[in-house]
Amino acid sequence: MKSNICLRDRLCGELRNKLLGRFLGSLLGKEANLRSYALRVFLVLVSGGWDSTAWGNVFVRDARVQENPARPILRSVGILTRVPDDGGWGTAFLVTECHIATAYHVAFPAESNSQRVTPPTHPRQHVSEFQIGLTENDPLRFTRRVKATPVAWGSYDVTWDGLGQDWAILELETCVGAEFGFLDVATKTAQEVLQNRAGVQRLAMLGFPASRYDQPGISVERDCSARALNGDASMQPPKPVPSLLPIDCALEVGASGGPLLMPIKNTQNIEEWFVVGMASREFRPEDRVIPAWNVRHANIAISSSAFIRAIQNLPCKSAACRSR
Repeated sequence: MKSNICLRDRLCGELRNKLLGRFLGSLLGKEANLRSYALRVFLVLVSGGWDSTAWGNVFVRDARVQENPARPILRSVGILTRVPDDGGWGTAFLVTECHIATAYHVAFPAESNSQRVTPPTHPRQHVSEFQIGLTENDPLRFTRRVKATPVAWGSYDVTWDGLGQDWAILELETCVGAEFGFLDVATKTAQEVLQNRAGVQRLAMLGFPASRYDQPGISVERDCSARALNGDASMQPPKPVPSLLPIDCALEVGASGGPLLMPIKNTQNIEEWFVVGMASREFRPEDRVIPAWNVRHANIAISSSAFIRAIQNLPCKSAACRSR
């Protein structure tokens, strides 16, 4: 089976042509919300500006499908780009009517030629743009664009402990969650939610991976699993990092910050989907489908236990959040 993942410096020919055609079209059209993004990506593509690392990791088979973005839960997920545009982008999702969650490395820029990130000493200067309201049949056409400013974030760096803090919460200039709804975040720790064992088979990952930017809808993978960082000494943290969730859900560039969901029974014993984490990073990304789970190529999500308190401490701006 051929992977949908391609090396960044030599995009699959068909995908490259589709992307170039769409981006050029949007450059010439009237869609102002896509024009600057199209220009940036077009220039990167034609200049060979992407490096030769792979897009991400997919295990066994690519089970992701594109689904109608107007459906409940899916409609609360969008794309985040930084302002001014520095090439940074990723997935983000509404957690209140007025706030979104995403990965720290999506919200804040990386230092040049380094994996470390710039500490947010002046967070109000790190303004981003949240795009939501994806139309059903047209890729990357969003109906709403809202400025977003960081209000809480993890102590992210490239140490094991720091990797488990790859999260940020941003406040929206306009509370679009009243229109699109927001996702419920699990209040229990990852260990409690996942019943203290790896291999839970009913996780779902949502996002906007780069290899599917030319396809309508939002990328959804169902029935992927939690795993464990064992079997390889290089993947063993010196001490447990509870907020790190190894997963075999497909993960690649563009999907960082996307919600990881799991059905949990509510007080009426009815299953509802809760956010139990967010997509963070891939270890040793490949440009092929990996035939079996391999801890050396683990994809990582950040447990909701890392950022639920920050969400609970957000100022309440609506009757909806006061009633929760």
